Amino acid sequence: MASVAVAVVLMSGRKVNIEVPSTASLDELKQRAGNALGIRGSLLHSSGRLLEGPQTVCEAGLQMGDVLTLHMRPISVAATHGAFAAILSDGSVVSWGHGELGGDCQSKQSREHPRNVWFLKTTDVSVAAVLGTGNVLTWGYAFHGGDSSSVQDQLQDVTHLQATSSAFAAVRRDGSVVTWGLPERGGDSSSVQKSLRNVLHIQSTQCAFAAILDDGSVVTWGSSNGGGDSSAVDAQLRDVHSIQSTQSTFAAILRNGSVVTWGRQEAGGDSTAVQHRLKKVKDVQSTLHAFAAISEDGSVTTWGHASHGADSSAIEGRPNNVHQIQASSSAFAALLIDGSVVTRHLDWPTTSRPEYRI
Repeated sequence: MASVAVAVVLMSGRKVNIEVPSTASLDELKQRAGNALGIRGSLLHSSGRLLEGPQTVCEAGLQMGDVLTLHMRPISVAATHGAFAAILSDGSVVSWGHGELGGDCQSKQSREHPRNVWFLKTTDVSVAAVLGTGNVLTWGYAFHGGDSSSVQDQLQDVTHLQATSSAFAAVRRDGSVVTWGLPERGGDSSSVQKSLRNVLHIQSTQCAFAAILDDGSVVTWGSSNGGGDSSAVDAQLRDVHSIQSTQSTFAAILRNGSVVTWGRQEAGGDSTAVQHRLKKVKDVQSTLHAFAAISEDGSVTTWGHASHGADSSAIEGRPNNVHQIQASSSAFAALLIDGSVVTRHLDWPTTSRPEYRI
């Protein structure tokens, strides 16, 4: 029986020589290379072609002396409310937890075991995997995004995924958008499909999506109470640079540094009381029900639920010295220019101003 000898190298330069029968599958070759090098990874031809599957070494056109690369990727993990899914270094996926909530990646809904996976996205109860081919596989609770069979033929050349609690939105390479899942949570975009062209990015709340188009305008859909209806501010949504969200509201930063908000008013959708301060904004962060904006001069403006971070009294009297802000579910932490950190939490009394120096 004829055999083929190839060299398999790592990015570090480490190399092993592997000899296999010409009838051996590419999966067998990859497994032998992985065992010899002590790692799992994706096997690549010198042309960049991925070598995997039942195709034989002979059928793949491998020749004596070919140099292949075993590429190891960082392991990444995603979670639903009842399960985990992890991309391993060879691009395969393992999952565990409640089967109906995303813990069974070999379910009938996915139709095949996910391989060559580039990234994962989750709703509360389902998982979507984007493959290196641009196709998408899903599993988990069917009605909340786990079953994509109705749009499977459209899920090609996908470059970006976003999710609400119960629906997915996929951006394709041509700028079109495909949605599935619970209709009232963004899974039905039929009312705005004609407008979803040349989409650059999608942001989401728990129950709505907002898409930024290449002309700087925004298209929204999903629950009107959760940000899915931006009609009241459509005229202002021009030249949008980025969008941030809470559970039920959106905040768009325009290229001129102003901010436009919509959605549930008491949770950040109404910013009229602070609009005069929202000038030259460079970044917006969010908790579950409040926003915090940093302007170019280092000042901070907050709005939304006071119990979720909208009370910024902890940094009053410290003008123009905030460098960065991060958020938890109900509080903000401000990194000041001098390296100290100021935080305020809903359980702390108003007069409390805990400070830490990094």
